[in-house]
Amino acid sequence: MALFRAFFSVARSISMSRYLLYFLVGILSGTATYTIMKTMYQTSSVGIADAAPHLFVKPGFVTTVTTLAMFTSALVHLVSLSFERYRKSLRPVKVKMLFVVAIPALCDLCGSSLQNISLVYIPTSIFQILKGSVLIFSALFRRVFLRKRFTDSNLVGLCICVFGLFPVGIAHILSKGTSSSSGKTDIALGLGLVLAAQFLRGAQFVVEEYLLKPPHTLPALLMVGVEGFWGTLVMTSFVLPLLQHVSGNDVGNVLENTCDTLMMLWESATLMSLAAGLFTAFFIFKISAALVTVEASAVHRSFLQITRTVSVWILSVLMHYTSTDRHLGEPLTWYSILQAFGFAVLIYGQLVYDDVLGFPFRSVCFRSPPGKEQLTKSHSDDLEEPHRSL
Repeated sequence: MALFRAFFSVARSISMSRYLLYFLVGILSGTATYTIMKTMYQTSSVGIADAAPHLFVKPGFVTTVTTLAMFTSALVHLVSLSFERYRKSLRPVKVKMLFVVAIPALCDLCGSSLQNISLVYIPTSIFQILKGSVLIFSALFRRVFLRKRFTDSNLVGLCICVFGLFPVGIAHILSKGTSSSSGKTDIALGLGLVLAAQFLRGAQFVVEEYLLKPPHTLPALLMVGVEGFWGTLVMTSFVLPLLQHVSGNDVGNVLENTCDTLMMLWESATLMSLAAGLFTAFFIFKISAALVTVEASAVHRSFLQITRTVSVWILSVLMHYTSTDRHLGEPLTWYSILQAFGFAVLIYGQLVYDDVLGFPFRSVCFRSPPGKEQLTKSHSDDLEEPHRSL
């Protein structure tokens, strides 16, 4: 029995180490993805012949690059099949599962689109607060559809994380003011859109967990690649042609001129390099995010999504104080203390969720029934069993 416990402890520690590695890589690559996207939108280039140099505001193209990056992982999976060790580690994949992957792919596309639209109607501060609702949705979906139980640490950790998001949003409100040109109807619409986006994101993360873990055990590379296939198919066959024929502010008075996009890339080595960097960073991010789900759960995938905000903020501050003109990034203010407090609470909540740290009054709030041992392990269902990595 002692030998079994020792083996179990080692197995769980190895799994936790892999999880932390994937989580860290996900944060770094996710931060790089966001930074590159923002830099691309602020870069100017010459487009088609009758257009003056203008900013590269091409969200449709950027989304297509990300779906292509995901699709590449399927090719990596196929190449990896030539290695016997990788091939033997996989279970047979049913063809119908490849069609089921279309569900998280469409949830991802629709969720991203709704998030972008919601920013038109509500302030960024409110958006940042409501974005944390993905934690609640993913946890609820996981409980209802995957039948995963919550422990006391899970429940308290989730509450702490949600609470930690409020100081971040309040800091934005205090630093930028509360004035808004949007009416009550527009704000209500924006709130509905961002909540719907987090609903879809929560569904996406839980379906991915369902596919990545037993009994299906879909390879992470294959799942991300098939998601990329469906996303690329939708973007190239429907979304980009639609943007080309809907009135907007891009060249030719359309929402997004694809010909102008390609010409701007051709004329700018900087944009080409940024597009290549975005492709690489997003590829790494999606693989890391999928592996976080493999080693832990959909809720931890939500943690990764929100924690990326912390790293983006830190990078933004560093960029401001290391740049020569101080026009980049975000300066530190008195409200930054409130932001830092919110981020610290967020990280503490994640550690409580994983039962790495305790929380005050635990014995008072959660008492075990007499004669029965309280369930104290946190995400042991997620980390106790070593999972296949790729």
